Amino acid sequence: MINYMFKEAEIVEISSGAVKDNTASCRIFEKLGFNKVGEVIEESPYIFYDGILTFSKYELTREDYFNNENNRI
Repeated sequence: MINYMFKEAEIVEISSGAVKDNTASCRIFEKLGFNKVGEVIEESPYIFYDGILTFSKYELTREDYFNNENNRI
């Protein structure tokens, strides 16, 4: 999907995030080549959790993606 977005749809950058305490999701972003660009503390948007959460923000640019030799298909 990432390859399609950068090659076919010509997207320049993908931004996403996960709850900081969700280490499995954060690790997936890192394995996919995303760079952590910061953290945001905000009120939970989730119905099942009423409180404040810290979100780790990630981004991946087309340039970074294709500079990784594993992604040059």
